[in-house]
Amino acid sequence: MTREVVIRKVTAYVVASYAGDWKLAFDGQDMDHDGRISLAELELFLYSAKVGFSLTRWAVAKAIIEELDTNGDGFVAWAEFETVFRAQTTA
Repeated sequence: MTREVVIRKVTAYVVASYAGDWKLAFDGQDMDHDGRISLAELELFLYSAKVGFSLTRWAVAKAIIEELDTNGDGFVAWAEFETVFRAQTTA
């Protein structure tokens, strides 16, 4: 699954479920309200966005965390998440 397909599916989900509000979507996926999204939370987000299937979703989530996790803590914080999806709102 390409990066573009993932972004397209996640964008469609955020538009349909959160009226395009990326911060609201991030907060909605942050199940334990610690200000960051874990691998398990990201897998659920991808499931909701119909990205991949059960055998591939973990790998997609792991790749996303590896790409976005600039501080190396193993999670995706809002600032890291926003860098990818901010472009979707201005495109």
